[in-house]
Amino acid sequence: DNNDGTYTVTYFPQSSGTYYLSVTAVNAPLHGDVGDYLRDQSMSNMHVLGSPFVLEVSPGAATAESDIDVQAAEDAIVGVQSNVTIWARDNMRNRILTGGETFEIFLASVSLGDTYGHVDGDKNVYGTVTDNGDGTYTGLFTPGAQSGQSGTWELHVKLRQYAADGTTITSRLQCSGSPYAITIWPSDPV
Repeated sequence: DNNDGTYTVTYFPQSSGTYYLSVTAVNAPLHGDVGDYLRDQSMSNMHVLGSPFVLEVSPGAATAESDIDVQAAEDAIVGVQSNVTIWARDNMRNRILTGGETFEIFLASVSLGDTYGHVDGDKNVYGTVTDNGDGTYTGLFTPGAQSGQSGTWELHVKLRQYAADGTTITSRLQCSGSPYAITIWPSDPV
């Protein structure tokens, strides 16, 4: 109660979507701001003008809760392009339905892990990620001679965050479930 005939309501929605907000007058003791309206019991528990109100709750910013279709990332073949779909999600795991994020995808040796920026050199095998404009991103990678061998590798999916200048990477957030264990098979069966 703001003591001026208005009220402030605070809420924290956890799921995006369309909601209806009902505002009703309740059977309460007389209040100076309401005047004679509550004297008429027929007004008790009635919607105020315009109620219920339609609220559109949009997803928040993309976070490390973003993930991929794990079944699509189980196997790959040396020299054959593989793909995964990345779903951008907010902190409450709501699907984001617009593009604009920057993800990276790469293979890393199980023994070395992510070698980005490593003093001995970056040994990651990078793929490409295409923004589909609808909150999904297509990650493509091709295991090859640079990955060294077939066997079990780690498929990393990271969300890049940038400074205000739009070019300086401030963080690379490991997405939910990443790294994913992936088996790379030789192109010629042995």
